[in-house]
Amino acid sequence: MVVWQFSDLEGAEFIGHQIEFFAVEHDAHGVGQCPLATSFAIAANLATVHSQTPTVRDELGILQSLNRSKQFTHKLTNTTYTMPSFARFPLATALAALLITASSLSHAQLDAAGNAQLAQQRKSPDSAGVLIYRGATFSLKAPTAEPLFRYERRVGTTSRGLSASHATSDPKGELLIVETAEYSPSYEMQRFEVANKQGGFSGSVLVSADGHQLDYSVNDNGKVSSAKEDVSEPVVTGPSMFGFILKYWDFLKAGNTIQVRMVVLREKTTYGFDVRFEKEANGQTSFSIVPSSFIIRLAIAPLRVVFDSKSRNVRRYEGRVPPMEAVAGKLKDLDAQVDYTMVAASYR
Repeated sequence: MVVWQFSDLEGAEFIGHQIEFFAVEHDAHGVGQCPLATSFAIAANLATVHSQTPTVRDELGILQSLNRSKQFTHKLTNTTYTMPSFARFPLATALAALLITASSLSHAQLDAAGNAQLAQQRKSPDSAGVLIYRGATFSLKAPTAEPLFRYERRVGTTSRGLSASHATSDPKGELLIVETAEYSPSYEMQRFEVANKQGGFSGSVLVSADGHQLDYSVNDNGKVSSAKEDVSEPVVTGPSMFGFILKYWDFLKAGNTIQVRMVVLREKTTYGFDVRFEKEANGQTSFSIVPSSFIIRLAIAPLRVVFDSKSRNVRRYEGRVPPMEAVAGKLKDLDAQVDYTMVAASYR
């Protein structure tokens, strides 16, 4: 049994408190008990982590990003720390990455191509396809009478299948984000693109015909970059996730779990999630979408989607959403409840 112990770091989120987590290790050493305190310095031995599995690759990807950055800024104190040498401790470094934010988004600058995409959506929303539903987004932590954001789903046809767009606006009606996914009629991902004015980035990812290679191109506040990624599980995105669940409805309800790779375009990577049937009650059927990695689960709570059992139209979603919430002059990740109002007769 391997024990991880983290000592206090000035400015940590839970100074003076100990939080206990019990998890299954991701390597060949089996089950380990891992008490985590409130920071990132290691005081005990840590088992070797093997990078052959997608779950561990998620954690090592975070490690590599931090090794490149050399510094990090704590998300609560806004204090910049020099990154210690955690090359031997990938799980600890991944935890550190998930408790901090790397940059401020207060001066986000979207590039010309992204602005053009938003302008086209504002000018001619019908060009994105038929309106399927409208969504109202509320904070899970601090619900308000009025939604923080509203968005629309539109679906059109392409030469190879379907195109689904999610357009998110603030309460004043300003269009902030457009995400568009192209996929086959059986929900095999082909292309995904984003124009995000709030975060100041745009880009796309192309999926190979066999579904196993992703080719990213991103402009993040004027910095252009690209990357490639090999995957073995099905690739999903926000605009395609619900349809993917509908495709495998009966398979999931039979108690099976499907492992997928969720695209995080800005990071030019995917993260593993496990899709499962949760329950059926009061005429509604819910499914959970849980991060495969224990480390990722520390930062992102399980996602949940609820359908009407009879019509199979989506009713509600709970979890992380693309828009961020302004808190004390800063943009913070938002865990939300999204309530849907169907416009079309059925989900597409």
